[in-house]
Amino acid sequence: MLLCHAEVLAGRDRPGALRDMAARTGVPEVAAFAHLIFQSMACGTAISGATIVYAKEMREAREMKAVEKANKLPVQMSGGMATLMLPALLGPTVIRYMAMGS
Repeated sequence: MLLCHAEVLAGRDRPGALRDMAARTGVPEVAAFAHLIFQSMACGTAISGATIVYAKEMREAREMKAVEKANKLPVQMSGGMATLMLPALLGPTVIRYMAMGS
């Protein structure tokens, strides 16, 4: 962000500086933010309103990712639990079976 600001202060056009900032980071959210700012400037709409809506959407997306991860966790934990509990459940049975055979 600071480099983008420095480029604009040095005389570079804002859309070009924003595009380069998005390319430098390689993060899709930064590219979407840069596009949002560019679009707001081009259409003459208020940047504050657009960024408020964008921030809300980003929060919702982050929350959805967290919920999705939380929903996958029990499935992942059940495999490990089964692996650790199986010897405890089958061990006494195997020992009894071996003792009967001798």
